[in-house]
Amino acid sequence: MDWLAHNTYINRVLSRVFIFTILCTCHVIYSSDYEQHTIIVKCKPASETFKSLRKIVPTFWSGSLTREDLTSINSKIDRFFTDYGIVSVKAVKPDADEKPLAGGVERIFIIQLKDTNSCAVISSLLKTKEFDYAEHDYFIVLDDKEYKSELTHSKFISYPNDPHFNEQWGLLNTGQNIEGQYGIPGADINILPAWQITTGNAETIVAILDSGIPHNNPDFEERIVPGYDFVNNDNDPLDDDGHGTAIAGIIAATGNNGYMISGINWKCCILPLKIFDNKGLSQSSNWLRSFVYASDHGAKVINISSSSSADINHVMQDAVNYSYSKGSIIITCMGNYNSEIAQYPAAYSNVISVGALNNINKRASFSNFGRAIDFIAPGQGIYSIYYLIPNLIDAWSGTSMSTAYVSGLVSLMVGLKNDLTFQDVYGLLKKSAKDQIGDPSEDTPGWDKYYGWGCIDAGKTITALMDTTITHPVPNEYYLKQNYPNPFNLSTIIEYGLTADQYVNLDIYDVTGSKVITLVNVFQKAGKYIAYWDAYWWASNIYFCVLRTCGKTYSKKMILIK
Repeated sequence: MDWLAHNTYINRVLSRVFIFTILCTCHVIYSSDYEQHTIIVKCKPASETFKSLRKIVPTFWSGSLTREDLTSINSKIDRFFTDYGIVSVKAVKPDADEKPLAGGVERIFIIQLKDTNSCAVISSLLKTKEFDYAEHDYFIVLDDKEYKSELTHSKFISYPNDPHFNEQWGLLNTGQNIEGQYGIPGADINILPAWQITTGNAETIVAILDSGIPHNNPDFEERIVPGYDFVNNDNDPLDDDGHGTAIAGIIAATGNNGYMISGINWKCCILPLKIFDNKGLSQSSNWLRSFVYASDHGAKVINISSSSSADINHVMQDAVNYSYSKGSIIITCMGNYNSEIAQYPAAYSNVISVGALNNINKRASFSNFGRAIDFIAPGQGIYSIYYLIPNLIDAWSGTSMSTAYVSGLVSLMVGLKNDLTFQDVYGLLKKSAKDQIGDPSEDTPGWDKYYGWGCIDAGKTITALMDTTITHPVPNEYYLKQNYPNPFNLSTIIEYGLTADQYVNLDIYDVTGSKVITLVNVFQKAGKYIAYWDAYWWASNIYFCVLRTCGKTYSKKMILIK
């Protein structure tokens, strides 16, 4: 590991010796490690447990239902607590009722147990047939790498006037020396033409699901909206790790204020949601609740610079589906193991997944690849804000940093046109991406598993957005198209249309008539829509896609073959 010795930076060797295991901006899950006293359950819609819990569980984010809160009237829940040794129950979406929501988040609860034999409790709960699932609350470990090294300052006129803009090669690569490697001019995201059009919109909210943010940094001044700390269960998401601050700096440090660095978006609001502690450790329950919180508090863009090497069973998919249904655009990282093993949520079809590029347009040696990748962006030797001391910066490498670049660009896009859908954003990024810029053996024409559609180009994307009239055609009648492809393996696309503004339910059922997942559960404007189903966890079989809206029901048979 290289550590920066330049006198304008801080050496944190003593406080960060554990970082040698961390490769910047992703997280990995170890399936054998979980919180012994905590489980996550999803009740069936008609179960008595669900109906009883929903009536009495606290409706505020820090609230938990305990044994002391119960009365003799709650005999069902009293027995529930007694039979399974429950200490407390917390709702994933506290302010919900029994009304169905996307991902069924109204039916998901986090249960604290008295004993550590959570495996036995899970087994017993599933036997009752009252739960769609009962799962462990897995630990997730921050696997990003922070490092420092000698930096050669290049001599050119910087724009904007922030003193360390010259080191931000991902925004403007002039061939400067980063970590001993001279870059290729233009191997960047081409931000300057985009800034000629927009530097952001103060009404755009970007949620950063990470380790928090510092209280008083001039580059974030007056731009942080109240967030939440899911680690300590309070409303003070203070960063005690550094990763969250670095991500926030790349996305949203105020530019051209003569201070430290420039973020991509200088005006957006930052919604900090702390899901990692000071050791880079999180739990799947933190992830689940943070997605719900972000979308419920107006986040149009959600940056989740983390991933796990195994799907957290149903929990992560439910969380992503809920945020997607609320119109949030989710950007996540591919992972840092130079591996083709799928990472989650990157492998889901309703997120934007990002790999890492270095300053000579080569895929970073650590960057994961595979079928999930959508785009690539700068991710090696990326300088951002140091969380403890406002006037210092440090360097990070990893696909987390790359994710932040894409989140920053997407936030500029929705700041210009707030009604952009996931499909609109994806299409513009794809249309404008820089293809065939890297190793010819990897970066082949069109989409490839190493670079996706190519490196994002902020200038071309924002220009294309301004030159494009975004329309959402209104069909002449309601419809549900046959999914494509069909039969399908792993994931499929479902298109439907609305002739008027309506509340929409789009669900998947198995051949027994049991609902397996809710894809859409939200009020939508008239227009044509696309939904995605990632069926990784479902077996080969016949399924039915059912659309319910305006008192009408439409159904299509789908065949999953693995």
